[in-house]
Amino acid sequence: MKVALVRPPSGISAVTVPLGMMYLASYLRQRDHLVEIIDARLHRMSLDQVMDTLETSGADLIGIGALTFEAPQAHQLAQLIKARWPGRPVVFGGPDVSSSPVAALRDPNVDYAVVGEGELSFAELVDRLQARQSVEDVLGIGFRRDGEVVITAPRPYIDNLDELPLPAYDLIDLKKHYRSKVVHGSFFFSTRSLPIITSRGCPFQCIYCHKIFGKRIRYRSPENVVAEIGHLVNDLGAVEIHIEDDSFNVDMERAKRLCDLIAESGMRIKIAFPNGIRADFVDEDLIAKMKRAGVYRIAYGIEAGSPRVQRLIRKRLDLGRVKQAIDLTVEAGISAHGFFMVGFPDESREEIEETVRFAERSSLVTAGFSRVIPFAGTELHAMLKSRGMMLPEGPEAYQARSEHIHAAQVSQEELVRLSRDAYWRFYFSPGRIWRILRIAPRRMVLLNLGKILRKVVSFPFSG
Repeated sequence: MKVALVRPPSGISAVTVPLGMMYLASYLRQRDHLVEIIDARLHRMSLDQVMDTLETSGADLIGIGALTFEAPQAHQLAQLIKARWPGRPVVFGGPDVSSSPVAALRDPNVDYAVVGEGELSFAELVDRLQARQSVEDVLGIGFRRDGEVVITAPRPYIDNLDELPLPAYDLIDLKKHYRSKVVHGSFFFSTRSLPIITSRGCPFQCIYCHKIFGKRIRYRSPENVVAEIGHLVNDLGAVEIHIEDDSFNVDMERAKRLCDLIAESGMRIKIAFPNGIRADFVDEDLIAKMKRAGVYRIAYGIEAGSPRVQRLIRKRLDLGRVKQAIDLTVEAGISAHGFFMVGFPDESREEIEETVRFAERSSLVTAGFSRVIPFAGTELHAMLKSRGMMLPEGPEAYQARSEHIHAAQVSQEELVRLSRDAYWRFYFSPGRIWRILRIAPRRMVLLNLGKILRKVVSFPFSG
């Protein structure tokens, strides 16, 4: 069967490679299916241009993967596809669908949904459709039966991640990706950056997070990871590697072993952790090994500087240990970034001030202050619904700049003001400016100066 995997056009500026689709494509090709990837975000395509590309493609099945912020465009595309080719199956996957598959399948233009980790479920679904067999016992999918949405039993997660083939980089426009000036992370050293996942799953209980890969961490072997990095650097010309794990350093000994192998390989690369690592699983030895491996930037998911809010959101970080981790990072000459959020349920002005003060007084090099959004499928969403809050539904519900959800004690206007003030206070201090110039590579500062200026003149809703 010929399968087209589409990342829909959207207003999202970051143009990271569609890693999830590339894993799906590799796995499907192992089962003798023909696959192409249409990355409308990278190519800034309109919906009409996507449709023209699909016309040329002649794909038998169309898979659409989307983040929550891309859901409206995904559903618009599904409508256009069904209007032109009523008989072609349309399959939705990705974080938005995995969080609320029933909602996605209420759209009559969506035939199937793949829920959670997608390789095995999607491949089996494609096999069954090609053979014209029933899909009702395929694990990890959703569909409609007699107009009613059916979600099958969850599929067990893949235990041995080393068995997965490498992502299908030959199916994307790598040269155009390298020319892009907006990649994942607040700052970067080189646009010739490629992402890698070394583990899946997260054991923590943060109430604002999706849980697509489950609560049990599954690791690739360090040797398998280093082999992929070698491919990205030596064969594909990457200069910078972004490790995108949710829980990279929870197993500290494995993290150290991986760093040792990278250092011993002799590859001269830059490594960043733009997705963030846990600050309470950091010691001096790990930071030293990261530095030797080429790590130049680490993001820490801190979220709140208030102990009460830390307990509320079940992040449960010891803020003293967080400060120690940041200090160790910066002392080693590694740029440290902090993720913070404002607007948690019942968060007071004083608690928001605690968060800003923590960031301001820390040795962080950069920081981002995001607005809290209770995405569907998260415990935060369920918490607010249980309180009687009317939360929006549908593809348009959780757009990045929407202002219809507000659970803190301060007004929306004050929340915006406090957040904007946080950027001014954080960045406009002699110590911070000196730290940026001293710690961050000069090339990184020059490439990202505009981002720093934008952060302090307007309030962005995502860090």
